[in-house]
Amino acid sequence: MPASSEARLLELRAAGLSQARIARELNAEAVPTAHGGAWHTSTVARILARLSKTEQDPAA
Repeated sequence: MPASSEARLLELRAAGLSQARIARELNAEAVPTAHGGAWHTSTVARILARLSKTEQDPAA
C-alpha cells in the first residue's frame, strides 16, 4: 500500500472516525488501495490491526 494511503488512513482514525467511515472517506477521496480496488471496513480493520501490531513489536 502506498505510504500516503496509510498516512491518510491514520489521519482519519486519529480524527475519531469509525472504520466504516474511514473506508467511505478513502473511497470518496479516491485514495488508492494496495491493489487498486475499493476500500472496505474489513480492509481498514486489517490495516489498523497490522499497524497496531507493528507499533507494539517493531520486529514483527
